Amino acid sequence: MTTLVSDMSNLIDLERGGLLEAAFACSLQMVVPDLLYETELAQETLPYLNTLGLGIVELSEAELAFAQQISSERQGLSLDCFALVAIEAEARSLKRGLWIDAAPVPPRDWRNL
Repeated sequence: MTTLVSDMSNLIDLERGGLLEAAFACSLQMVVPDLLYETELAQETLPYLNTLGLGIVELSEAELAFAQQISSERQGLSLDCFALVAIEAEARSLKRGLWIDAAPVPPRDWRNL
């Protein structure tokens, strides 16, 4: 199972608590959006995250533009909108949740109905 880490403080707290290696040793695969990794983790003192198994999810240009649109519409989300777009893309590709439907209505569109 893949776990998308949308808040880098989670990984930092695991490291501070001495639980980071144990968290990566379980059966979950942890991933972060590439932009979050580059802006928040690459400069931190956690350079060994990749060796522990942290995956980095690349956003396409369309996904990046969509994340920026969400960010401008919902300014309180900050960088979390990139994680939102990454997890939605995965759910779409794996046909999970509402994306299993032949004509799914994204939550942001459903709210406007």
